[in-house]
Amino acid sequence: MKWVFLPGMEGSGLLFAPIIEQLPPSTLADIISYPGDELLDYDALFEYVTTRLPKQEPYILIAESFSGPIAYRIALTQPAMLKSVVWVASFIARPETKALLWCRYRMVNQLMKLPLPVWMLKRFVLGRMPIHSWFHYFEAQCPKCLWRFYTAGLWQC
Repeated sequence: MKWVFLPGMEGSGLLFAPIIEQLPPSTLADIISYPGDELLDYDALFEYVTTRLPKQEPYILIAESFSGPIAYRIALTQPAMLKSVVWVASFIARPETKALLWCRYRMVNQLMKLPLPVWMLKRFVLGRMPIHSWFHYFEAQCPKCLWRFYTAGLWQC
């Protein structure tokens, strides 16, 4: 059975590498990375992912964070080869909080122009003891993530 990973908002799926390295050698794993050169909304990402899913072999779909709504839509179509869906730190419906709504209408454009403070990155994204090599990766990727979050229509999922 193949394991198909859908990445979080950063889109590359590189964060799955340590997990995939720990899988038994007989386990087939595939990461469907999102295009880094274009911004796609959830509808376009759904189409992008569904065209890349296995058609002839059974698979488990593992969706991290941002990809949760995409995995949910895929599951609703009941593909013949889909055997299971795993949501990892994810959601299916839009998180409704006053803070998010306020950010949507007032802050998103301004936030995308500012570098993410290092303390915030360490505290809320990487945890207390971040892996040093990932810190610089996240520092570079966060502005793209904010933009993907906004343009993918998270607010309408």
